[in-house]
Parts: sequence; structure tokens; C-alpha cells
Amino acid sequence: MVNKSLKTVELDPLPELFVEYYHDTGTLVLETGAKRAEGEEIAKGLVVFYDKDNSVVGFTLECSEILLKPFVEAILAEQRGEPIPPVLRSIGGVDVPVQEAGS
Repeated sequence: MVNKSLKTVELDPLPELFVEYYHDTGTLVLETGAKRAEGEEIAKGLVVFYDKDNSVVGFTLECSEILLKPFVEAILAEQRGEPIPPVLRSIGGVDVPVQEAGS
């Protein structure tokens, strides 16, 4: 008989999330409050920030209102019991509908 024991690992609690939105630029900032050491643009308008230990400590999303609006509208429509509008995503600069699960 093989004895398999489970190993328990105690994880540090997750830090609080701080959210800021700059209406004039449409920039959404999500941060843990830890000091940034460097940042890297991983997609057009999306920057990830790291601390000195290379742990992720935040994100900045430019034009967030434009990018996230279709998703928020679909969620709100579903909550109101309305037909869910197709959510759009951009592929090569062309918006295409995303097929919802069960559609």
C-alpha cells in the first residue's frame, strides 16, 4: 500500500487592492500599495508593475472605459434579466463578437 501524505503550505494573506480611475485619460490603476521597481507594457495600453523581488504589484490599463464597457454592459443586462448583448473583442483592430457560453 502506498502512503500518500498531503503537504500543507501556509500562504501569506493577499494584500489589499487599491483601485484608482482617472476619468480624463480613461486610465484604470490596480495596485497592492507595494513600491514599484519597474514596469513593462505587456499589451498595447496594459502595463504590469513589479517590485524589487519581481513580484507583480500592480497594473495600469489605458482607455479602460472603452475596452471594458461592452463587458460591463453585458453583466448589467444579465442582472436586469435583459438579453445579453454580444461582447466585442478586438482582433487586429477589428471588433468581433465573442460567443457567450450556452449561446
